[in-house]
Amino acid sequence: MSNRQKSLVIICLMLLFSVWGYFQIRPYIGYVPERPDNFTLLFKYGVGSRNILDTREGTFTKDLILDPPITVELSLTEEELQTVWVCLHRNHFYDMPESIPSSSNTEMIPHETYKLTVWAEGYLKKKVIMDDPYGRYSLEERRYLRIVGKLKELIRSKPVYKTLPEPRGGYE
Repeated sequence: MSNRQKSLVIICLMLLFSVWGYFQIRPYIGYVPERPDNFTLLFKYGVGSRNILDTREGTFTKDLILDPPITVELSLTEEELQTVWVCLHRNHFYDMPESIPSSSNTEMIPHETYKLTVWAEGYLKKKVIMDDPYGRYSLEERRYLRIVGKLKELIRSKPVYKTLPEPRGGYE
């Protein structure tokens, strides 16, 4: 192998490692793709995933346990949708498996289940499910919990949510 060929191989390897390195640090440099106009989501959470935010329909259904669930009009603003979009990308939502296995050795019954389905032009429909293990969380679980925590925060901040009745009873 000549010196020129060796140099070419070294340059190719350096380029390969540079590209690989970029994709390793990309999430940490603040890159978030533009949010598509048709970005919508269906977020189900709680025991049995009975609390439901549907941004396509502009509704929220609250589980009242012993009483029938109540559905109200609840929409996220453009700013709130952008916040969710950024949260999804910063926490690698599109890299998550469809089901996040629990890293905990303990299980509490009943437990919350989170189901998040996202539709956006240019992206495959993505659905991720996680049962909350109530324990030490893996990195993937923490990332997912950041996303669902942000969604729950946005829902609870809405005036219409604050007017909903508290559930009667509890789960055994």
